[in-house]
Amino acid sequence: MREITEAVRARIPGAPVKPSRITIFGGGAVTTEYYLPAIEGLGCLASTTVVDVNDRNLGELKHRFPRVASAQAEVDDFLADCAKLTPSSDGMAIIALPNHLHVAASRAALNAGMHVLCEKPLSLEPADCADLRSLATERRRLLKVAMSRRYLPSWKLAKDILLSRQMGAIRSVLVRDCGPFLWRPKSFLFFAPSAGGVLADMGTHYLDYLSTILGPLEPVTYTDDARGGNESSLRYVLRAESANVELVLSRLDSTGAFIRVTCEKGSVLIDKADENGVWVTQADGKRWRATLDPPFPNPTWPPDFRGSSTIFLPLRALARRRSPTSRTRKR
Repeated sequence: MREITEAVRARIPGAPVKPSRITIFGGGAVTTEYYLPAIEGLGCLASTTVVDVNDRNLGELKHRFPRVASAQAEVDDFLADCAKLTPSSDGMAIIALPNHLHVAASRAALNAGMHVLCEKPLSLEPADCADLRSLATERRRLLKVAMSRRYLPSWKLAKDILLSRQMGAIRSVLVRDCGPFLWRPKSFLFFAPSAGGVLADMGTHYLDYLSTILGPLEPVTYTDDARGGNESSLRYVLRAESANVELVLSRLDSTGAFIRVTCEKGSVLIDKADENGVWVTQADGKRWRATLDPPFPNPTWPPDFRGSSTIFLPLRALARRRSPTSRTRKR
């Protein structure tokens, strides 16, 4: 939990050494599979409360994590009670609710004096995001979106290679994420029209990541199969200052999932199935796999999506940690 407190102290002088409480709104799959295991590994279960309206979700959660406190309540009712308390400078809320509840829950948590980490997407409406940013600034609270894939070892290493210009200038990027939907949400609200389709689900991760490498992205063309509902497949062409970007997403076929970045001196390939390394191909045809060593500041964190999904990683940029070194293994 040190990463959180360092980030908080950087913005709020005199904040306590560690958070006094963590409140997770939503007891679904992302909470039980990622957030609570991360909190358990950090030894902070005793200061964590999970709020969910579904007593079955809470029962399953308590069976697996008996030290976690739980509260069966509507989010608005629970936050209304929190708002009556004296705000704590280090209380934190994790918003892991269905997408259409993200804005209201984040706003209420900020008003209750909590720092907020919200699952993506924060909102499908730009105006909502701007309003929440203004509210967080006004309340002097951190507001972060859990773009955990940014911190996958493979994505971090590829970014280091590309931004160092070892492969020269970036010329084009092809993103394909085409495969069956494998996530097992506990609520069909995940597929509601207000939740968005495959672009809001996986597309946000790719657009977020590419913007950190290429800068602003300008749309060129976009097509999908929505037909008035949520899209399952799409093709999105964008343009950065010096590179063309093609994004192809589909839940209906199985043609692979990867990011291929073509540069002046070769290419970098991120295979979605290989979360710990990338493949580098030089212009002369030489090819090798590169990995980060270690991928995270703590060597006990798993070098994959579970390691990148720990709750403090979306706040790492504020902690100003030194980047890990890299190693390569030729093949």
